[in-house]
Amino acid sequence: MKKDNDNDLFDKENIPQSPWFSFVKVGDKVSGEVVEIFEKPVTGEFPAQICLGLKQEDGSVLNVGLKKFKKDGISPSYLAARMKNVALGDMVGFEFKKEIPPTVKGYHAAKSIEIFLKKADAREEGSEE
Repeated sequence: MKKDNDNDLFDKENIPQSPWFSFVKVGDKVSGEVVEIFEKPVTGEFPAQICLGLKQEDGSVLNVGLKKFKKDGISPSYLAARMKNVALGDMVGFEFKKEIPPTVKGYHAAKSIEIFLKKADAREEGSEE
């Protein structure tokens, strides 16, 4: 039997936030400790992605997905090539630096994302990479 306060569950305030970070406007940033590294295959219009789970200061984890390959499907993208150096425990940050106009009319602008990396072993030694 349904209780009256069950209707409170369906309040908009009770909708969990997405665990996925989205770069919406230039200047958007996300960072955290890498607690998970995984890949997502091509799904619909979304290309294959390398994904990181980034632990936030409040203990929550935000997922960040980055395109794995350029449009030709062969050459690794700028970020994917740099992601090879990322390991669990590292501190990683991403910043949406600028939009790059599309080369094909009707397509969305590309997002230029810069990666920042502080290796876990470097943090332990007190030095930065």
